[in-house]
Amino acid sequence: MAVIIGSVWPAAAADPKPDHVFDDGVPVYFLNQRDGSKAIVEDDPDGFFDHLTLLDIAIRTGKDPKSDDLDAERARFKKFVAGHVRKWTRTEKEVLLAVVTSAHEMCGKSLPAMRPQAWRFIKTSGEEEGSPYTRGSAIVLPEDQLAAGVNLDIVLHEWFHVYSRLHPDVRRELYALLGFRPLPAVNVPATLQRKRITNPDGIDIALAIAVTAPDGRKIDVVPVIYSKFDQRRDDVSGTFAYLTFGLFEVRESGGSWSIVTDAAGQPSAPLSPTVDGFFQQIGNNTQYVIHPDEILADNVALLIASENGAATRPIQSVPRPRTFSRRSRTRVAVIHTGRRAASQAGTRRASARARHTGRVPRPQARG
Repeated sequence: MAVIIGSVWPAAAADPKPDHVFDDGVPVYFLNQRDGSKAIVEDDPDGFFDHLTLLDIAIRTGKDPKSDDLDAERARFKKFVAGHVRKWTRTEKEVLLAVVTSAHEMCGKSLPAMRPQAWRFIKTSGEEEGSPYTRGSAIVLPEDQLAAGVNLDIVLHEWFHVYSRLHPDVRRELYALLGFRPLPAVNVPATLQRKRITNPDGIDIALAIAVTAPDGRKIDVVPVIYSKFDQRRDDVSGTFAYLTFGLFEVRESGGSWSIVTDAAGQPSAPLSPTVDGFFQQIGNNTQYVIHPDEILADNVALLIASENGAATRPIQSVPRPRTFSRRSRTRVAVIHTGRRAASQAGTRRASARARHTGRVPRPQARG
């Protein structure tokens, strides 16, 4: 897999005394309840709360909204989220620190430019989201996940989301690696917009990828996650129980991009990720393909774990190689394990031929 890592890092905000400091000076913070409650609603550079729909909020709170005033409901939801931040136990800190130590060391070996300048964690009840996610520069972990055990894959996956958020220029380069390109904006039909579910780690859906439709047309599609149901249901609980995903065709007209609709204004039927051209571009290392940031987070976590002998599964395939520009303010480093593996295999084959022919193999290019 090719990974582009930039070295530019924004200045860190003032923090309380760290819970741990690694030998290289990088601190680890387990934010207390007061600081965590503030950070989880105020450290929001992606505008997560500004994107929430009424159904989004109802699904997460388990209650129907009190009004149709979206601004008021978003403000209430912020209080709901802040109210679900919890205190850390000593055992939770000790167990998680051991995993973070491994992740930090592995990042330093495989992707040193990606190694964080600080690790920040917030603990919640899990009722506000239900699974690990990130907010700003912090990784948010629900208490049931902490009780079950937070593994290396989770920490590396969530850390990539933080890194991606802090490096928007590098993020665009990485999305391009998968075949996604940014659009100015995408007009979403009202019926679909009402059902949209906002991913805290992948808010932007104005990201198009070219695929081949079942009828043979070359089209652009965008990834959208949305609810299976039109409204909250008492017999359904948890965000993932509502969530479904599809690739919706988009077209440009007069400089504006829109999801394709029928004569009645309904969105065209979404395509499955199995559509021709999708996995051929993004590779087969993950089935969690609801957003390019999720695809990359899984790939980067697998890459780091694999290069450090800690992977629980092999690298299956890599996204197709592309050419990337070098920006003056971002030093780009490319790691391409697929190309490296092929190169090493080619060297072994050439060496074997040399033993039979007496010819010395030419050096292979390194990725």
